[in-house]
Amino acid sequence: MERAAAIRAFLTSHREEIVNDTLTLVRAQSPTSDRAACEACADAVEALLVKRLGASPVAVYPQERNGRHLYYIIGEGRRAGLLIGHYDTVWNIDALPLVATENRIAGPGVYDMKYGIVAAVWSLLALRELGLLNRSYGLFFNSDEEIGSGSSRPIFEPVAREWDNVLVLEPATDGALKSGRKGVGAFDITVHGVAAHAGNDYEKGRSAVLSAAKLIETLHGLTDLSRGTTVGAQQLTYEEIAAIVEVANMYGVHTATHAHGTNGIKAAVRAGVTSVEHGMMLDDEAVSLMVEHGTYIVPTIIAAERIIVNGEKNGMPQWAVSKAKQVLENHRAGLAKCRARGVNIAFGTDAGTPFNYHGKQGYEFELMVSFGFTMTEALTAATLTNSKLLRLSDTIGTLEPGKQADLAAFDGDPFEDVAAMTRCAFVMRAGK
Repeated sequence: MERAAAIRAFLTSHREEIVNDTLTLVRAQSPTSDRAACEACADAVEALLVKRLGASPVAVYPQERNGRHLYYIIGEGRRAGLLIGHYDTVWNIDALPLVATENRIAGPGVYDMKYGIVAAVWSLLALRELGLLNRSYGLFFNSDEEIGSGSSRPIFEPVAREWDNVLVLEPATDGALKSGRKGVGAFDITVHGVAAHAGNDYEKGRSAVLSAAKLIETLHGLTDLSRGTTVGAQQLTYEEIAAIVEVANMYGVHTATHAHGTNGIKAAVRAGVTSVEHGMMLDDEAVSLMVEHGTYIVPTIIAAERIIVNGEKNGMPQWAVSKAKQVLENHRAGLAKCRARGVNIAFGTDAGTPFNYHGKQGYEFELMVSFGFTMTEALTAATLTNSKLLRLSDTIGTLEPGKQADLAAFDGDPFEDVAAMTRCAFVMRAGK
């Protein structure tokens, strides 16, 4: 306890310097795809190690596509622990502002994970200055973590085996110690089409674009999208989404994106998708983009709510229930913004997801009303708005002469008791 108190006191006395070191690294913006920016940030990391610890890397690993990877050993004796960190970030240059107040720093890479690098350096400095650095510690900083550590993993895994312990310097979302990293798959795909006359022998040909799309879909199906992944992680780049939308537009069909995460939603909307399914992690910019592009959102509140209510007692892992709670809390706020801004809100069921059984989707009306929708808004979403989204508003969606005679009757008045929408008593389709 005395040593811990001494370390805390040392770090507290150098608070201003620690903050300034953090700001220096954050200002050295370093999106993974910008090799020059990453190299400049690596310069800043090396300068920090020289300034605070007088250390030079024991190994530098230059990369053709990304910044260099850096490996340091601080101290002597038993190899007690390897501290892993990355200096690449998600955000493009100047896409996210740096905000620094007396008690808070926010900006590209603060949390993920440039402060982690600064914390490691200053922790080792504290041990050395207090005479507690009686063994050696390693530092490994890579430049490709945000895209799966493809070039650095073969390097740091053998290095890690030389140390008693390995810690990742990026905090988990709940403040817990992070002891591992997620894995990803990276593929280079070459697809060849088969030429044929588009008018006379169309069936003899094979579209390379469609073949690639099917292959991507197959690979995507191998992914466990829930276990060990971050809520809202974007799956496709803007360029990939835009290509899909372009081909869909050529064929005259709509595009729908299955998207929870903020960045994925924005990329899809900018690319011109017709509708966003779920959209549970909306922010103000995403809502504005949807208004600008006329994008529809299909909320499917029921998908997350059923997991929260039924998941844990039916053996669903706690991490899955926790993720559902996280997204549903944000979904309520996001849908309120959509309603206030006039976003096109449709009605969907997501039937077949856990505990969301076919034929039980009338419950979605109850959830929409509990989220602040009026009964009229909920009914309009399921009828008129859905018909517009599906390009069927000339035949369904409203009751008027010349349209298809589709009717449904319910046991009760939903304007008095919204649960009446779960008690369907009569259905007429096309007058029958």
